[in-house]
Amino acid sequence: MPVILAPADFGRWLDPEAAKGEHLQALLRPYPAEVMTAYPVDSRVNSPKHNDPSCVAPLAARVRRTTHPSSLPLSRCTVSPGAFS
Repeated sequence: MPVILAPADFGRWLDPEAAKGEHLQALLRPYPAEVMTAYPVDSRVNSPKHNDPSCVAPLAARVRRTTHPSSLPLSRCTVSPGAFS
């Protein structure tokens, strides 16, 4: 799983001086599943020749909340952070 950061942590993550310290380990925590949304996307997402926003656009108007993004086939889904607290 990639690191998903809250906007408040962007500066600390990108600070070259902070990168030298071990305190960045605190940012490597599981992102709350309850603020993520999983939805099916087009199979175009599987090809590196497609690099545009349509790759992660929902296939259907129906978007479902889930605590298990892995319940969708990996090649056909994307997980987006929801609202930040």
